[in-house]
Amino acid sequence: MIKRACVFAIIFLSVLSVPAVRAAQDLDVIFNKQTSYDIYLQSDENTLSVITQVNIIRLQEIGERIFLVVRPAEFTLNNTDGFVLLDAVQAILPNQKLKIRNTAKFNANW
Repeated sequence: MIKRACVFAIIFLSVLSVPAVRAAQDLDVIFNKQTSYDIYLQSDENTLSVITQVNIIRLQEIGERIFLVVRPAEFTLNNTDGFVLLDAVQAILPNQKLKIRNTAKFNANW
């Protein structure tokens, strides 16, 4: 019983010691680097800004704050990284342009 309690305590303490790092690693798994995303930011109470068509490369901690590292989804000669404060993000949605093809004409006069 004591052995089981010690193992539980070690596991519990190791989980508590790195929650921010664990959360950052989980987010790295969620985003596909090849997918284009739109990032919605709340700049103040009445303003919502959108960063469109970016690839999320990774998360990076700068001064105890976590940032999304992003790049333009379109080809550019120099891939410069942008940094978006994760606390300001309201939503991240895949940017998919859907194409609808009409393959056959439909007669509505039955």
